[in-house]
Amino acid sequence: MHVHQLASIRNLPAEVMNTISEAVTILDNEYGQDRNTDSGHGGFVLVIEDKAELAALQEIHIDITSDIPEYVNVIHCSNKQAYSSSLILQGSDFGIVLVMPLEFLAGTNLEKYEGGYQP
Repeated sequence: MHVHQLASIRNLPAEVMNTISEAVTILDNEYGQDRNTDSGHGGFVLVIEDKAELAALQEIHIDITSDIPEYVNVIHCSNKQAYSSSLILQGSDFGIVLVMPLEFLAGTNLEKYEGGYQP
């Protein structure tokens, strides 16, 4: 996803859109708006809106039952919804930011890192 594609996202709270926009802006500024988001350097933002989509993460080599995220941030929205933003690195210069409803973290390894690591 690139900054110019943000307008195609609908029905997400403003706080979530701000988080997505910040991540995409950083990627575009550091790695270019013409970068290949499927390979190379940089990475991309992936918005997961349905819990069934979690299984498809295996196709891009993300295993949320065992992968250790760089961070998991909680996004508290004014409409009382909560989302998470998690960075999964796939090499030294390629990362995927996963954005999803907070409740989707339940039972995953990402849940351990919500708000910082808690053994």
